[in-house]
Amino acid sequence: MSARAAQATPGSRCELPSPVRDLVAIRLDLNGDGRPDFLIPVECDGKRNCVMAVFLAASPCPVALGRLGDALGVDYGVNGRSDAIRPLRSLTSHGIPLVSGEADLHHAENTSVWAWDGSTWLHVHDDYRS
Repeated sequence: MSARAAQATPGSRCELPSPVRDLVAIRLDLNGDGRPDFLIPVECDGKRNCVMAVFLAASPCPVALGRLGDALGVDYGVNGRSDAIRPLRSLTSHGIPLVSGEADLHHAENTSVWAWDGSTWLHVHDDYRS
């Protein structure tokens, strides 16, 4: 992870972690407030399966909601692409949609779903296809 930090808004002192090299933050509205939230790839393996740091857009500073996935472990991360991760709008937990993400493995594809339990993200589903 880069030592530099991306600012949440121009001129603010609220800092977010920088995305890993060659990737950008993904913006999705997770809590239905009409403002895009931040999913930032902060750790990735060689195949761009990434752990995402999740922040809700809020004033004066974004609110950290922890991390999605483990790029090198059992709960696979997601590709650092905006089309590889999406909220499941019809399914919510504590007012936040479940989040689905895809990871490309060297021999298969893995789709994971995480649910917000009010204090952390829980890995609730895995679909592994070789």
